Amino acid sequence: MLGSGFLAPPVAGSLNPEKCVAVRGELSLAGIAQTEGVLLGDPMVLLSLVIPFRTQPDGPVGFVPHISEVSHARRLKIPWVKIIDPSDAPWRVIQDIASCSRIFSQSLHGLIVADTLDVPNIWIEPGKKMAGYRFKFYDYFSTTDAFKEPYPFDLETFIDTPIHLFEISRYMYDKKIYLDAVREAFLKKQDRNVN
Repeated sequence: MLGSGFLAPPVAGSLNPEKCVAVRGELSLAGIAQTEGVLLGDPMVLLSLVIPFRTQPDGPVGFVPHISEVSHARRLKIPWVKIIDPSDAPWRVIQDIASCSRIFSQSLHGLIVADTLDVPNIWIEPGKKMAGYRFKFYDYFSTTDAFKEPYPFDLETFIDTPIHLFEISRYMYDKKIYLDAVREAFLKKQDRNVN
């Protein structure tokens, strides 16, 4: 396992993977039988170490809806807000987020990318039918210096939310240690595949 996580509270110690480098957060860690040496964090937190992006403080305001809510977001016709479709090519989504001055995100990875690239952001409430609902967000927030509270997915949120409420949650652990662990895991896997 490399940074994945559960979508609902796991049974304690219910998963015993052959090798676990990292899980998304403390809530997912509870489901792993052997936790010694397991790091915490979604791998996307490493993005800023791998690819240098220049954020745009004067860029547009963006909204990354959940993939199932893109049509709904477009129907709202939110003024001055750029809709970023999470089903687009990953690098395009990342570039679109980096081009924004602020981000609203209903997508977990939209929040993680915004946090990692230092783009102030607000969490938009996930729909109750979305896999993981709030659990996966709380799992991610367990690795950051601040929990976010969800804002309603309605026109007023996009129009009336003051700029000072947008924030950046910082990853609490050492990204270099995480990146080194990922590299080591890939090198070991390559060695096994060659031999």
